[in-house]
Amino acid sequence: MEGPRGDTSRKIGDAIEEGYPLFTIFAERGNNLQRALDRLEGLRVVGVGD
Repeated sequence: MEGPRGDTSRKIGDAIEEGYPLFTIFAERGNNLQRALDRLEGLRVVGVGD
């Protein structure tokens, strides 16, 4: 399992291992990062597959 700066060549339909990062958030300022994290925490998780 690679991290966000390793093998990121996953495509739609590719299987991934549990714990693999699905995306990376970059922010130039701490408040922008906090806003993104707050929005992510408010989203509903959707599971697909087995």
